[in-house]
Amino acid sequence: MSADRIHRLKLQTADWLRTGSFPGVRAGTQFLKTRMVADESKKLLASSNYLMHRPNSSMSKWALCSAKKEALSIQRKLSSQDKVTLNRSMVVKPRVSKNEPGAILVSFESELGRILSLKRFDKLQTDYRLLFMPSWQNFFSPEAVRLDVTATEPYYILPSAFEENRLRPMLGEHCRFMHFHAASWVNHHFFDGPPVNKNIDLLMLANFSPYKRHWRLFKALRDMAPNLKVRLIGTPLKKEDVDRVISEAKAFGVHDRIEILQNVDDMTLLDSLKRARLLCAMSHREGSYIAVPEAIMANTAVAMLSNAVIGTKAYVNDETGFLLNPRKPLASQLTEALAKSDRLSPQAWAQEHISAQQNCIKLNERLEQDFHQDGLDWTENVRPFYSKRFDFYHEEPISDAEAGVSEDYERLSRDFGLEIKRPASVPMMNAT
Repeated sequence: MSADRIHRLKLQTADWLRTGSFPGVRAGTQFLKTRMVADESKKLLASSNYLMHRPNSSMSKWALCSAKKEALSIQRKLSSQDKVTLNRSMVVKPRVSKNEPGAILVSFESELGRILSLKRFDKLQTDYRLLFMPSWQNFFSPEAVRLDVTATEPYYILPSAFEENRLRPMLGEHCRFMHFHAASWVNHHFFDGPPVNKNIDLLMLANFSPYKRHWRLFKALRDMAPNLKVRLIGTPLKKEDVDRVISEAKAFGVHDRIEILQNVDDMTLLDSLKRARLLCAMSHREGSYIAVPEAIMANTAVAMLSNAVIGTKAYVNDETGFLLNPRKPLASQLTEALAKSDRLSPQAWAQEHISAQQNCIKLNERLEQDFHQDGLDWTENVRPFYSKRFDFYHEEPISDAEAGVSEDYERLSRDFGLEIKRPASVPMMNAT
C-alpha cells in the first residue's frame, strides 16, 4: 500500500472519529469518569461537554443537574476580581436609569468567564442586560452554565444555530434566546460595488485545522476538470499550519492544482470573495462560520454539506447556494453547482435578510418588546453596529462618543472594574 493511500485512509478514519458518534461516546465516558474526582472544574467541564454532544440522551438530566450544582459551587468559591478586561465585547445600548438598563454584547466564553469573576457582577447584571454569543454549538459550556445559575436578571443567549432554542427549557427562568449569532453582524456596505469578473472557480476560506476538512475538497478535485482555478485562504491554528494542508493535497495528487494563501490582507480577501464563483464550506461541525454570510454578501454562492452542523447552514437556500449530499460523490455535485452558480442572486437576498444593518433593527425591536413586558422604560435604542474579525464597531462614521455610549465604558470601568477595550480605528472593509 502506497504512502499516499495510507495517508488518505488516516484522514478518512480521523474524520469519521471526529464526525460520527464517537465524540458523544467519549464525552459520556469522560462524564462518568469525572464523577469519581474531586475537582469541580473538571467535573463541570465534563458535564457541560456531555450536554453539548448529547443534550437529549438518557443521562442528560443527570448531567444537567450535576453541571448546575458544580457551576454554583464554583461561583460561590470563586476568588472574585476587582478588575477584568474584555477584548471582543461592546456596549450596544446605553444605560439610562435604574428602570432602563443598558445592554452589553459578549462574544464567546473567555469574555463571559471574565465577567462572571467580577466582584460586582450582581450589580452589573441589574444595570446591563448581557447578550452572550457562544463560540460553538450547542451553547452548553462551563461559562454558560455558570451564568445561568448566577443570573438574577434576564440574560440572552445568541446561539450559533437557531434550532438550539429547543434547549432553552433546560436553563433557568432568566434565560432568553435570540435568533442572532456571531455571523449576524456582517456589514453589507463593505461588499457593495459593481460586478466583477468571477475568475476563481472554487474558494475555500478556512483556517488550517483538520475540522475544516480540506481533504473533502481535495478528494473531489481528483474527478473534476483539471483547469479549474482553486484558491484556499486560511490562517494557522495552534500547531496546524499550511504544511499540513499541502500534505493532504499531495496525498490526493492535487497539490499542483490549488493556490494557497495565508494571512492575507483585507483587500486580497475581499477581492477573492467577490471573484469566486463558489465558496466551499466543507466543515461538519462548528459554530456560525462567518465566511458563509461574507461570501453571500459578496454575491458568491455557497456549497455546504447537507448534514453539516453549522449555524449559517440556515442561510444556504435556492437563492444563495447548494446543500450537497454527503453520501454522493462531491465532484459531480460541485461541477453541477458551478454550472448553476451564476443564476443565483445571493447578495440581494443577504442584504435584505441577514446584514448587520437589518439585524440591528430586529435586535432593537426584540429588546424594546422585552423591556416593555418587564415593566421597564425604553427611551434609548440599540446603537447600530457591525463586526470585523470579532471586533465590534458602531456604524460609520459614528464613534463610541457620538453613539452615546462612551460614558457607559467609563462607568463600567469606574464602578464595576470592567474594562472593555475598543478598536483604535474604524476598518475600511470586512473580512474573516
